[in-house]
Order: sequence, then structure tokens, then C-alpha cells
Amino acid sequence: VLLGGCTGLILLLLVGATAAMIVNMREAALRGAETMLANLSFVLAEQADRSLQALDLVLSGIVEMVPAEGVVDADSFAREMAMERFHRHLQHQINGMPFVNAITMIDARGNLINFSRNWPVPVVNVADRDYFRAMQADPSLERFVSVPVRNRANGNWTVFLVRRVRAADRSFVGLVLAAIELRYFEDLYRSVSIGPSGNLALLRQDGVL
Repeated sequence: VLLGGCTGLILLLLVGATAAMIVNMREAALRGAETMLANLSFVLAEQADRSLQALDLVLSGIVEMVPAEGVVDADSFAREMAMERFHRHLQHQINGMPFVNAITMIDARGNLINFSRNWPVPVVNVADRDYFRAMQADPSLERFVSVPVRNRANGNWTVFLVRRVRAADRSFVGLVLAAIELRYFEDLYRSVSIGPSGNLALLRQDGVL
């Protein structure tokens, strides 16, 4: 009886120790996976952020040169920025940036006035887009990232990085924006192996997917 009791106790201890070891191994695996995912998300976010920062510098440079082009109000912006020489300048600005589909100049009424992709410029109005409405609604807003929308030029899903353009007196005269097709991010993330049950998602800071 004593031997049987000891054997049972030993078996119970072994089962308990094995269970504890399994739990500890599972927790360690979960912590390891969590750390790996955190590191991966940081690296991917940094890569996307660097691309956007480089593009934002290009847009900022365009915004800063506008007053020097003789722009004093919305009408002069629409006139001066519609020149063919500025179209060539926009083309030059995105050389070496293959992830940028186009840079566009928009006047204060939402009309497309210049376009790096095509000349002559097609007739397009973007007054209904979220970025244009946001810039109109908040005069202090200088930069905006749009939700993904269908590009009216080619139909592809696109995100727009937008900068407000001001005259020398700080009045709103229009926008300059860069189009980044979502397939750039899809191609970037598709090469990352995270297993058959894994997913990668890109979100704005306000939670918009």
C-alpha cells in the first residue's frame, strides 16, 4: 500500500512538473513571438515612415518655392502653377522615387492645375476628397494623409500625402499632393513571411486601416 501510494505521489509530481514546464514553455514562446512581432512591426513602420518623410521633404520644398513664383493670392497661384515649366519641375522632383505615382497641384477650389504625369493637365476636381475637406475645415492643418481612394486618373487604390500651400500673407491658395499607390506597400509587405495565419495591416495614427 505504501509503495503504491509513493508511486502515485511520484507520478502526480511528474505530471505536475510536466504541466508546469509546458505552461512555462508556452509562455516563453508567446513572449518570444510577441517580441518578434513588435520588432517586425517597428522595422516595417520605420521603412514606410522613411519613404513618407522623404516624400514630405519634396512637398515641403515645393510649398516653400511658391511665394518666389509671384504667388500673392489664390488666383495668381492657379495661374502661375499651371505653367508647363512647372509641370517639368514636378516631374524632376519625383525622379528616383518609384513609389510615387505622381505629384499634383490643386487650386483653392479643388481643381487640378498641374500634374507630373500628364501634359496637358486633365480636367479633375477633388473638392469632395477627404484631404481637401480637411484642409478647408481646419486652417491650422498643414499636412494630411488621406484614406485609400480610387485614383481618378488610373483607377488604382491610392493614398495621398498632402501639404497646404500658402501665399506670402499666409492665406490658403491650394494644395500640393503626392500619390502613393497601395500596391507599393503590398509589394513591400508581401515579401515578409509571417506564417499562414499571420496578417500585416497598415493604419493611420487615428486608427483608419
